[in-house]
Parts: sequence; structure tokens; C-alpha cells
Amino acid sequence: MATYQGILLQLIFAVLVAKKDTTFDLSLRFQLPAQEYELLSSLVETCRLAGLFYYPNMISRHHSSAPLALVWVSVEEIKRFGLALYKLCRLCSRSGGDTIDGNGNMEFRMPDSDEIWNAPEDEFIRLTALQQPSKDNRDTEQWISKTSGQLYDGRVGFDWI
Repeated sequence: MATYQGILLQLIFAVLVAKKDTTFDLSLRFQLPAQEYELLSSLVETCRLAGLFYYPNMISRHHSSAPLALVWVSVEEIKRFGLALYKLCRLCSRSGGDTIDGNGNMEFRMPDSDEIWNAPEDEFIRLTALQQPSKDNRDTEQWISKTSGQLYDGRVGFDWI
């Protein structure tokens, strides 16, 4: 995960550095040079092939005896990484106009609240116990890949989201 995060940070930095010299397409996306765009698409493809954004795979990385806090933090870290990668993909296109479709591979629910994520360790258990209502990450109908379909119409050429 740390390697993926490092690559993502490098890509974000490349977008920020190139911001003043970058042109935009009609969807107001940064048009990345081929080299940076290839790195972005390779990162997305590697994550897809590894099944990184599939909730059962997120859980299966841990032994059943692993502490709940460790599993929760790991799953949340992957969810937040996935959404950050998706947002970067939505901001960028190749100089020729190609874009990466990433939402269909987000087979997990939205991350839990930032209040829990940012809580000190001693507050974590209290906040997770009080969280109302508890999210069931196994409910596939609430996965981003399913709900994003309601915001997309393939017959519309302009990208609204």
C-alpha cells in the first residue's frame, strides 16, 4: 500500500507542478503528458489486477484473530486511497483526450466518518461503538460501483461528475 500511495503522491505533485503549463479539455480536466498519464493508468491497472478495491479482498488480507482496529484502519486506508486515485483520474486526461474509468471497480462502501478516522486511539473504540447507524460493508447494493451508475448516463457525451 505504501508504494501505491507514494506513486499517487508523485502523480498529484506532477499535476500541481505542471498546473500552470497544463491545458484543459472540455470537461475541465488537466491534460497530462503521455509519461505521467501512463504512470497513472498503470497504477489503476495494477490496483485492479490485484483486486485492491474489492471489499472481500480488503478483509482477506488479515487473519481472523487480527485486532479489529488494525483491520478497520487497513480497510479505511484502502478505501481512502481508492477514492483519492479516482479523484485524480477524474481530474486528468491524456493529451489526446483519453480518460480512465475507475468507478466501476470500487466494490466497497464509502469510508466511515472522518471523526473516527482522526480520533486518538483511546477515542477510537468509543466512537466505533457509538457510530449510528453501523455500515454493513458486505451490502453490495451500497458499493460505489453500484451507486455511481445512478449518476452516469452513457448517452450523454459531456462528463457531469
